[in-house]
Amino acid sequence: MKGIKLQVPRQDPSHTVSIDIRPEGLKQWLDSLPLTNTNEAVSQLLPVLKEVNHSQIKPALRHDFLLLVQPMVLDLARKIKKRYINVTLPLTPQIQVNVNTVRELHREMAFAYKLIIVELSHQERNQEENIILKNALYCAIRSLSRILLESYIVFENEPGTVWSELHLLYQFTEKNLSSFLKAPGISENRWTNPVINAYKRIVLLALANPYHLMQGEVNRIDQLLKTWSSNTLIHEFGHDNFLTGKFVIDLAADAPPRYMTASMKSCMPIDIRMIDTRNLHTKVKQQIEKFSRPVKFKNNITMLGHRQMRNMFVRLENTWHTRPERLFPRSTNLSKVIMSTGLSASHYFVSGEVAFNTRQENVSVTDTQSQHNINLWNQRSDSHGGLGLFCNHEQGAKINVGELVALKPVIASGENEWEVGVIRWLRSQPESFMHVGVKILSEGAISVATRGVKGTGKGNEYYRSLLLPNLDPREHPTTLITPAAVYDTGSIIAINMEDMLIYAKITRLVQSTNSFSQFQFKLTEAPAHTNKHAFSSQSDQLSVW
Repeated sequence: MKGIKLQVPRQDPSHTVSIDIRPEGLKQWLDSLPLTNTNEAVSQLLPVLKEVNHSQIKPALRHDFLLLVQPMVLDLARKIKKRYINVTLPLTPQIQVNVNTVRELHREMAFAYKLIIVELSHQERNQEENIILKNALYCAIRSLSRILLESYIVFENEPGTVWSELHLLYQFTEKNLSSFLKAPGISENRWTNPVINAYKRIVLLALANPYHLMQGEVNRIDQLLKTWSSNTLIHEFGHDNFLTGKFVIDLAADAPPRYMTASMKSCMPIDIRMIDTRNLHTKVKQQIEKFSRPVKFKNNITMLGHRQMRNMFVRLENTWHTRPERLFPRSTNLSKVIMSTGLSASHYFVSGEVAFNTRQENVSVTDTQSQHNINLWNQRSDSHGGLGLFCNHEQGAKINVGELVALKPVIASGENEWEVGVIRWLRSQPESFMHVGVKILSEGAISVATRGVKGTGKGNEYYRSLLLPNLDPREHPTTLITPAAVYDTGSIIAINMEDMLIYAKITRLVQSTNSFSQFQFKLTEAPAHTNKHAFSSQSDQLSVW
């Protein structure tokens, strides 16, 4: 049987391991690690992993070593991961160290399993060795996948060679299914392969556009794919197939899978596999229906979580389904823009830097200019309704996918309004640049204040909100931007426009992120009780500026 070539550490016959790696001695050593001090435990475990990976050890003993070590590695990685799972970018130096440590743990585990695969794939094997090889293939794919997963979580580029090795492991598995992976006595239509499912799991995660996902969503989707990946099929490419409009993998490239558009004919893949996501698409639609049903919420946090799940599945439906050809090409545009981050800051600058007061039971809180900063960004491209921006880590503000922003060119005429947009994707290069994609929601906006008078959000204080676009809502259709999970469909709200007070009923949720919700609404009369109880006087009504 033809073996496989993978990147592994050089083996030194004279190299020794500082501990006893046989099961009994290894258990004693693992029990002695200071697990209550995660950093110290890692500092003792990681050098031993490296020693084992540079030593000549028989595959069976190396496999026994990994069986005992792997649970501890995963547990330590999970504890460190909690430190950065939901952090905003750019990362602090200490958080970056944590990310690198977790990836290093998974990299050493991948090396260990690849050493087993390389040795066993080049020799005749007995039944026990076939079982070891099968487990090593699965664990190597999962370890390499975790390296990518950690990079996706912090929006960093995929490390080089990881995809090429994943493709090699899949290709080897694909070619040798009948000889050592299929269990005897199980029919072809009932059999599923955990090694191939592990590969499909990371392939589908990459197709989910991880740099477009919000904090925490990469982990959620990866967990869903643990069971969902088996619903996806990978086919070999036939000459009668058309690639345009298909999800494809190039096993000859160090690159993730991609969606083939008509404009990609000049960069055709070499060793092609096609991914059929139709069954997966059905599961996603079921989840959208589930999270679209009316639910009674006890608090706003529950409502926000429900909306986040629904929107995540809506975006997955778009990314795992046929994608439209880009109608408007990107063009280079080298200029500079200033950008504020978050609804509060965007409201402040759109209003002309006017301070905002919230009023509830005669308590007034005023924001100040020092709370709202703008940052300088370099524009590198634009397209219809979007911008590509970048800045170095020292210049950039803390930022997330889904964040509301207000921006305008540095060199602008006095008539230029603040445009309002949302961060659609984010990529970070450690100690270098952050790159973001901004979708423009409106070329202008009106700063308003909203207060719930009936339904979800009733009785709360005034909240900073924006009307998009900059048009009179009494004469033109507009949408409303509010903080996330304050109001819901059916809520009746007062909209304070500084010089007038109008009332509206929310009719539809357009989109929602961790940062804001966008609604359609229709104007309505004030509820009967409002004039008597909601506001004590006209001066109270308009006191938010």
